[in-house]
Amino acid sequence: MVLTKTATKEYGKVYKRLSPSAKNKKGALDKNHFDYKLVDVWTIHFENLRNDK
Repeated sequence: MVLTKTATKEYGKVYKRLSPSAKNKKGALDKNHFDYKLVDVWTIHFENLRNDK
């Protein structure tokens, strides 16, 4: 898998986080609270998916 950052930016949802817990040090994503921000666009290219021998 190859990730490539493009020169394009689009507006997308950026979720806020809940308080950290012992199970999740960073805090879980809070799907009820988000902001629309300008984010980078990435492309994904998959290589060598077949196991040809």
